[in-house]
Amino acid sequence: MQKMSILSQISDISPGFLLWLRWNAYRKGILHSAKLPHPVISVGSIIMGGSGKTPFTEFLAKMLISAGRKPGILSRGYARSSKELLVVKNGDKDWHLCGDEPLLLSKRLPDVPIAVHPDRYKAGMHIANDVDTFILDDGFQHLKLHRNLDIVMLEGSEYKMGLFPFGLRRDGLWRLRNLDDRSRAIAIFPENKDFKNIINILPKNVKKFHRHTVIEGIHPVGNFKNIFSASTLIGKKIFVACGIARPERLVETVKSLGGNIVGQLFFRDHAFFRINQVGAVINEAENTGADVIITSQKDAVRISELNPPDMFALAIRTEIAEKEEFFKTVQDILSAL
Repeated sequence: MQKMSILSQISDISPGFLLWLRWNAYRKGILHSAKLPHPVISVGSIIMGGSGKTPFTEFLAKMLISAGRKPGILSRGYARSSKELLVVKNGDKDWHLCGDEPLLLSKRLPDVPIAVHPDRYKAGMHIANDVDTFILDDGFQHLKLHRNLDIVMLEGSEYKMGLFPFGLRRDGLWRLRNLDDRSRAIAIFPENKDFKNIINILPKNVKKFHRHTVIEGIHPVGNFKNIFSASTLIGKKIFVACGIARPERLVETVKSLGGNIVGQLFFRDHAFFRINQVGAVINEAENTGADVIITSQKDAVRISELNPPDMFALAIRTEIAEKEEFFKTVQDILSAL
């Protein structure tokens, strides 16, 4: 039998040990982070999916635009089929090539260039002449790139979660204890949740803000611009279908809008796009007597070309409760660079 390498044995014993070694190597300067010519704001988290990074990235980009800046977004383009460097603008790319999240951001931020490539430094240099600020989407673990500000999306329950593959956490809690170690940092919490235990982990000088979700309405999955009031869902029989990390949140939101959920069908994150899957959803919805099918906007990006009837996406955005203070904090950090 082939012997396991020492590193493999260590990672089997403790999945967090290699993460700690890598982080500490960057922290002590053994490994070096590449620097882009403009300020970099990283938006990330320590859990896998469902922490609100994408809508917050949109919020941050719009805030920077309102301040007269020209932001560009750097994205890995998770689960895309192409490996080439792509720039998405005006929502004009095939999601298979660029990824569903970059295309969704581009539809909602049509004038913001989104550079997609695993090497975020290379992506940043490609659009450097067109922007003056970079937003590193899902960047907390991308230590290869230097950042001037880390914005970390937190749930409040991370301390209870195991480290992957034993739980949803993809980084150690030591990252939170040392959040301000290599850059300025901001923590974003959901409103109306208990996060006392996580606050006790964070350094005291890390500023904390609270986010909430605003429902903009619903739109046909094939037409992002034709938005109807969410009040049209009141009293309707609704079938919920999606392929996102936290489908229960979509269900809870639909319930809060007065809809009567009669059925649901969930797929793996990023995995709802095949014609047979859409067909299965339509059949299930018909069997339950549903009036309408509701999905997420990320799912709508993937299935928009199929444009199934009576299927609508829930359009949402993120807002910060302490918006003016948050705006000033980010502006002060950028102005000091």
